Amino acid sequence: MKTQAYVTILMGLYLMTNANNSFAQLTNVEQVTVFGSRIKNPVVIEVKSDTNSIYLYAKNNSLYPYYLEIKFGEFRNLSPRVFDKKTILLPGPNKLFTFKILDKNEPPALSYQTKYYLANTNSTEERYNPYLVPIGKNKVVEFSKIKQEESTKIFIDHFVMDTGDSVFCARKGVVTALPDNLDEVDRIIKGSLEIRHDDGTIAAYLGLNPEKNMVKLGQRVFPSQPLGEIGISKLLTFKVFEIQDEGKVVSFDILYIGPNNVLLPSNQIHGLKVVFSSEGIKKEMTKKEISKFEKNSLF
Repeated sequence: MKTQAYVTILMGLYLMTNANNSFAQLTNVEQVTVFGSRIKNPVVIEVKSDTNSIYLYAKNNSLYPYYLEIKFGEFRNLSPRVFDKKTILLPGPNKLFTFKILDKNEPPALSYQTKYYLANTNSTEERYNPYLVPIGKNKVVEFSKIKQEESTKIFIDHFVMDTGDSVFCARKGVVTALPDNLDEVDRIIKGSLEIRHDDGTIAAYLGLNPEKNMVKLGQRVFPSQPLGEIGISKLLTFKVFEIQDEGKVVSFDILYIGPNNVLLPSNQIHGLKVVFSSEGIKKEMTKKEISKFEKNSLF
């Protein structure tokens, strides 16, 4: 009798994980790796001044939040007195301090040291679910297979599609990397489209045609929104990651929306018809976003 073994892999990326040769061992499997590319100078400190004050700003050039630690050394003729500070920098400009010059007849003095690193994923007791199956409504899920003698290995999260098929957003977030983009970005996998969710987790969509992007860097996207088209590989690799500490990311199992809104892991959706539940699509949306979605004007 032929047997099937469900395994999970990620193309083009070395992963440290335990081998899974049986169906029952798939739950809560974590795979550890690091970012495939990083911005060289994600955080830039800028000092401005006028006759009354000195201002410190920090510009975050990444689409990811960063922790910033700043320690002050020389600190003269300024108020309030600060020794150190730890804060999270959101993408874009961040105002840090306004120091008043105490004596206008004396020059102020200020020195500092900084350290910054990627902010960890928000800690929650339970990870967010559900996710939409990204291959499209009413499509039948087919995973990549390899026959080996009397058994068949099925590679979950490797969706077999046709060239030109649309790929859809599985969850609300912000686009942090594009397949064709050569700009310096924080990216987990070379050539993937990546979306950072509001809880800090990141979805990577690998296999899209780089010439058929439907979204832009920094754009907020929503569940069921088309992201692009599958390329000549006819294979979509879809993985979700979280950041545990600086530079280290961990993949983990997620739950998809199945028939009758039942939540299903990857190894239980093979052969099923995809549903795009209205309840699941709206789950993370604001009232304003829901109103636009119902009027077909959200995207």
